Amino acid sequence: MREYVYLFELDSVRKTDEEIIAGQKALYNEIVNNGNIVVLTYNQLVDSRGFFSLLKDSEYQKYFIKLFENGAIRISQYGDIRSLSQYLINSVESEKQFIYSALPVKSSQRRLLSLIKRSLLYSDLSEIFEYSTGTNRSEKELIELFEELVDDETKSPENSEGTQKKKKILKQSSLFDEKAVNHLTESVVQEMRNILQKLYWLLSTVLRLSALHDIYIPPKAPEEYKKLKMQNIITFVTEFENPQDPLWDKAIHIIKNLSCYQNGNNDRSVYLHKIKQKFKEDASKCKTPYQYAEAIINICYNYACELSICNVTKHYDVNELSENFSGEKITFRSDFLNRLNQDWHDGNLADEKYLLDETMYFKEFEQLKALPKFKIAARYTGYVSYKTTAENESIIYRYEYNFNKKVQHHKKEIHASIRKHLLLAIICLFLAFAIDRCLDLFQDQLQIYMTAFSATKELALLPCIKWIHIPAGLKSIAGQALEWLLLLIVSEVVTSGLAHVCPVLSSLSDALGDIGNLIKDAIDISFAKPAIYNNNCMADIAAGEKRNKSVPISLVLSPELKKYIKYQKNGTHADLFKNSSIYPIADVNDESITKNLMQLEELYGYKFGVVYQSNFNTLIVDPIKSSNSEAPKKFFPYERIVSPNGKNGVVMIPKYKNNFLLLNQYRHAPRKMQYSFPRGFSEDNLTSSENAARELKEEIGATIVNEPILLGNVISDSGLTGNRVDVYLVEIESFQQNQLIHEGIKQIIEIPVNKMDDWIRQGKIDDGFSLSAYALYQSHIK
Repeated sequence: MREYVYLFELDSVRKTDEEIIAGQKALYNEIVNNGNIVVLTYNQLVDSRGFFSLLKDSEYQKYFIKLFENGAIRISQYGDIRSLSQYLINSVESEKQFIYSALPVKSSQRRLLSLIKRSLLYSDLSEIFEYSTGTNRSEKELIELFEELVDDETKSPENSEGTQKKKKILKQSSLFDEKAVNHLTESVVQEMRNILQKLYWLLSTVLRLSALHDIYIPPKAPEEYKKLKMQNIITFVTEFENPQDPLWDKAIHIIKNLSCYQNGNNDRSVYLHKIKQKFKEDASKCKTPYQYAEAIINICYNYACELSICNVTKHYDVNELSENFSGEKITFRSDFLNRLNQDWHDGNLADEKYLLDETMYFKEFEQLKALPKFKIAARYTGYVSYKTTAENESIIYRYEYNFNKKVQHHKKEIHASIRKHLLLAIICLFLAFAIDRCLDLFQDQLQIYMTAFSATKELALLPCIKWIHIPAGLKSIAGQALEWLLLLIVSEVVTSGLAHVCPVLSSLSDALGDIGNLIKDAIDISFAKPAIYNNNCMADIAAGEKRNKSVPISLVLSPELKKYIKYQKNGTHADLFKNSSIYPIADVNDESITKNLMQLEELYGYKFGVVYQSNFNTLIVDPIKSSNSEAPKKFFPYERIVSPNGKNGVVMIPKYKNNFLLLNQYRHAPRKMQYSFPRGFSEDNLTSSENAARELKEEIGATIVNEPILLGNVISDSGLTGNRVDVYLVEIESFQQNQLIHEGIKQIIEIPVNKMDDWIRQGKIDDGFSLSAYALYQSHIK
């Protein structure tokens, strides 16, 4: 009768003290009072201020993990992410911007994120421990760990026209509040250590839970929620009318005008970022509608999470969200508005919950006494087996369906188990009394035997057994205590041995402790009242959905292959993946093929996918089908370099007073000086000819006479790269020799046009771009 339940109350963005208390109470009540299994998503556990604070408490952590071990809490897998460790490793990738996380870690803190990643990859928390305690780590090293890599907002001569890409600079942690490094207060450094200590306990929990494979629920088949993603839920909601709510229309208008909504985005962080951006652009600065819009987005996100979990019971009729449903979404609308009102709470604490920036500030949760005792919850989950109805139920009914009946059934199971445990505890006590009687009989018989033996052998042996039996006349309180202590020790040893042989039994000490807890638990569960959210719309109460199809994760792709698949799907790169019968590229969307590619990586050390990316180049290793289908290696790697933005580079032939201008420039790849024409990469916001003019201005300070003339384009090395380079002939009015070496340029050389052939014949010019450009120039002047 147990059901999988997803709790909106544990959403990671709910991080005020009141919300944390409500979430922990909901977790406790759902497990203990209602007898259900709570299913968490990865971000509910990893990104939560509540869990981040509470897991540092050793008792909370112990019993929280016990609930997982007992099956009362599970985690839903998603995509190809198999465990919490894998989820967190993916989250801290340098390319990701996981804003609005409840953790006091910023996406710009690259070194701290790398430390988290290393700790998880190698299951080694010693480095974090050293930083948090100051062991083998100086205060300076700690400060550097928290540094942030941010965009340089200052205007430099190179980017004064806004054409250069923003540079990254290191800045001190925002915890320091603009203080100079040598004036840092001890409290700020201690705050860093506190953050690391909490990270230590969070990561230790993540590693332990990652090793419990039974707690993970396989992902739902993608086709079952393909049309139930976050953007779909938002669309359903925007169709609702809510005239009683004065903020509704304003918030819906804000959401509908978000570019991310119009583009079908399903990332909550993007929506929250765009709403905050819209608020900053709003001249009225009335934040309440934007805060309300955030609340709506958060609820929609939770529905998307709930709908992605396999076989979870819901508070509404899921059939209302199907494509074929044409009626009003009565139960879903009621449930949504109830949850929205519960979360919004008339705007209470709205400034602490919405329109927030990514921050290092972390407020400690200290109201531990306000939380339920999870030690008790762990004990309750030990009474009964927390199994779902997956094996004997084909329909998942609404949460409210037969709710009271299910709760009563749960209580009966608890009572039956408690009676069984009481009986076993009583048996253990009976065994202890039986041992006492046996010891008394043994003692009496031993005394008779020793008396008779002593009389026969004329030996005074009676004093030897006085430690066993103290004469009645000499018994004292101390003697009685000693006798009872001996009894307890012997009884404990014997009952512990029996418990080891027969696990259903308990030792004497456990039996004595269990009886009190069992009686207390029986009374508490009898009078416990379910305190949990219910949808007050009882329409279609018996509606249900077919049990979902799960798809166990059989393959986890490498980060490089994941990037490769995403790169292929990007429309701007379509030309790079044209089909060819000579070198056919493998279909990486075919799971059997990607599985084979992963095996080749493991066997031969291949590396398929997007191996490296920078602002200038992207290194791709394509999986190419082997021409011999019978060969053991059905695919082989073929690397190439492509342009990151898909735009052609530029090479300029600058002519100045019938002379060519050549750069005497040090080139890193051949590690030598070369004579060459100026060239460069293209920037996104400029045309090809504008890029040519920009490069000439940057490299030689040129003043251009006329518009650059396009001579054609070339591919410099088709064995390595597919990048095309546009070649321009440019008339120069003036140029400037740089006093300092800039981009390896040592000198600008003037060569008469009619001497160019001589330089080439003499081998002075061996740069492929320059030779190709000169060939196009010769073709142009003929």
